[in-house]
Amino acid sequence: MGIVHFMPVGCSPGAVTSALSYIIHNPDFREPYPGAPCQDLVVFCSRDVYFGETPAEKYHWNQYGKHHPRQGWKQPPHRESMREVLREFLKKEGIREQMTKKGHLYFWPIDDVDDFESCFRAIATAALALGRPSGVGRLLWANLTGGTNILNSALLEVAFLSGLFGKIFYAFIKSPEDQAYLQPVSTATDQYSLRPVPLIKCRADEHYYRVLKGLDIVNGWLPDDDLLKCLKQGEHSKPEDEHYFNKMDLPTFRAQVLNKMDDREIERERVPKMVDGEEKEIKGQRNRIASAGRESLNRLADPLFQALVDRGQVIAHETSDTWVKELQKYRDDDEEGV
Repeated sequence: MGIVHFMPVGCSPGAVTSALSYIIHNPDFREPYPGAPCQDLVVFCSRDVYFGETPAEKYHWNQYGKHHPRQGWKQPPHRESMREVLREFLKKEGIREQMTKKGHLYFWPIDDVDDFESCFRAIATAALALGRPSGVGRLLWANLTGGTNILNSALLEVAFLSGLFGKIFYAFIKSPEDQAYLQPVSTATDQYSLRPVPLIKCRADEHYYRVLKGLDIVNGWLPDDDLLKCLKQGEHSKPEDEHYFNKMDLPTFRAQVLNKMDDREIERERVPKMVDGEEKEIKGQRNRIASAGRESLNRLADPLFQALVDRGQVIAHETSDTWVKELQKYRDDDEEGV
């Protein structure tokens, strides 16, 4: 079993290729994992990059650890697509040979790489397909070097929520001009290195969910003291809610819960009040759920999101198969396995 790499990319192929080269040439970076450096590679990109409408930036195919060009390589006479560059690199650097036995190259085009939800759903689906709880589970790694900020933010959130990723990293390249090279131009870590990002499994805040659910059920204005009472002893409360909220007085509930959700997931009623002889609107004590709050509830109830955050749950085979089938649509293997 080898490592499965998730790598967003824009127009700079070195964001993917240099990281793979570094991982292969530096076994210490892979410790304590003994498997193959690369089994599967999942590349996320925009549709224009996928179809070659936006070609790869000009690059230099160098020898590992040097600025010298790879033996026999010449600058191509035309701008190549990202898929052409990556396919050729994987083949000629021997990476594809490792992958042909059990692994695959996936190229996933996302309709809008600046839309968080589109990026999140694509990455989450791929993560559940390759590291799904109903299977043995593979070791997933995430590279945050290439692609848009939104794409990388989505990858980071999927990694934190799922707990399915063993390592998250980014490429440190000291000289900006060295970003055009397909492989690291130096073996010195102060010139090029992959730097890990601390990784911790997160969970959705159940208490936050309960506040939104309580307001959603009322579907109108609700005084904050009545809301707190419902959360402590209401019909839809849970034992853990009662333990959490029973320790909370009303001022703390307002300051630590409602104030932090105000003007985002919830709306607070505005009431007129005389201040220094002038009538102004101030925040009252009644609250209702906002549209952003309903969006949060819908997201928390989404089967894809639930499967991601609760990795220990049993997933129906039909659901798991759906993720796998979706991922398989983006396999980029041709008949020669290039």
